Amino acid sequence: MLCTRYSSSCLLRLHRSHRRPSHRPAWGRAAARSSSSNPWWNEELERRQKRPLRPLQPTQAPREATPSTWPTQDRGSERQDWQESASSLQLFAYPEDRRIPWASLSLLVTSACATLAAAGLWQQVLGSSSMEELEERLERFTNTLKACSAKWPLQVHELHGLLLASLLRAGELPNRALSDLALLLFGGTLLERLYGAPFMLLFLGVSTMLSNAMAMAIQQRFVEGVEGLSSTSGGLVALGTFCALRHPRWAIWPGVPIPVSWLMAPVVVADLSLAWAYRQELKAFESAQAGDAHARDDHAGAERAMALAACIALEAQARAECRPVWEELRERREELELAAEEDVLPPEATLWADLSGILIGTTTVIMLSLLK
Repeated sequence: MLCTRYSSSCLLRLHRSHRRPSHRPAWGRAAARSSSSNPWWNEELERRQKRPLRPLQPTQAPREATPSTWPTQDRGSERQDWQESASSLQLFAYPEDRRIPWASLSLLVTSACATLAAAGLWQQVLGSSSMEELEERLERFTNTLKACSAKWPLQVHELHGLLLASLLRAGELPNRALSDLALLLFGGTLLERLYGAPFMLLFLGVSTMLSNAMAMAIQQRFVEGVEGLSSTSGGLVALGTFCALRHPRWAIWPGVPIPVSWLMAPVVVADLSLAWAYRQELKAFESAQAGDAHARDDHAGAERAMALAACIALEAQARAECRPVWEELRERREELELAAEEDVLPPEATLWADLSGILIGTTTVIMLSLLK
C-alpha cells in the first residue's frame, strides 16, 4: 500500500515537470552546463555581458525635401493657397475679368489722333513757302488750339471745351506724358475691369470737366483776365487718386508685382516742381502786370509766341537747306521779338487742374466708403 502511494506521487511529479515550461534561455543553460567544465568560456561570457550596447547607426541620413523634390500636386496646392491668401489680403491682387479694355484704349487712340492732327498742322506751318501762306496756316493752327481749350467765362454751349482741353496733349514734357499714359493705360484698365466701362467713362468725363472748371475758377482768383486753359490732366489725376486710395495693393497688370498706388509717384513729383515754377511765374507776371498792359493780354501773347516760334523754325530750316531767308520773314521775326520782350505770359493753370483732380478722387473714395 505504501509502495503504491509512493509510485503514484513520483509519477505525478514527473508529469508536472514535463508540462512546466523552462524560462532559462538555451545559451544560459548551455553556459550553466559548461560553467564547471570550461573556465575560458565563462570569462568570455562575463566580458560580453559587461560590454555596453552600441546604438544602431543608420546607413544613410534622410535627404531633406527640396522644392524640386516636392510632388507636382503638392506644389500646385501650395501655389493655390498662396494665391488665396494674397487675394484675401489684397496683396498684388487683380480682377478675374481679363477682357480687353475697349474704353481705355478708345480714349488713348482718340487723344493720340487729336495730338497727331495738331502736330500735322504745325508741320504744315513749317512748310510754308511765303509770308501769306505762313499767316494762313498759322491762323488755322491757332484756331484748332482754341477749339481744344476751355474758355472763361463758361458758357452752356461751350461746355464741350472742358473735355477737349484734356483731349489734346501739346507742349508737355516727355516724363509727364509718360506718366499720364501709364495712368490711362493701367489705372483705366483696372477701373474698367473692376466696375465696368460705363463707370470708368462716367467717372473720367465728370472728373475732367469738374477739374478744368475748378482750375479756371481758382486761376481767376490769382490771375485776372485769363481766357482759359488747355492740355490738362485733371481727370487722369483723379482716376489715379481713386485707384491709389481705393485699391492700393492691387497690381497694375496681371502678374506684374507693382502696386497701382505707385502710378501716382511721378505725378506727385511733377506737381511739386510745377508748384515751384508756378510761384515764380506768378511773381514775375504780377510785377509786369503792375507796369505794362501787355501782361494782361494772354491770348495775344500766346499767338505772338507761336508766330515767333514758327518764324525762328523757318529761318533755321532755310539755313539748313542753304536757301535765302525772306526779307518779310526776318522783319516779322524782329517785330515779334520786340513784342515778346514786353509780353509776360501768366502761369498755366495745369497745377490747379491736378490739385482739383486729387480732391475729386479723394472725395469719391470717401463717398463710396460711406455708402458701404
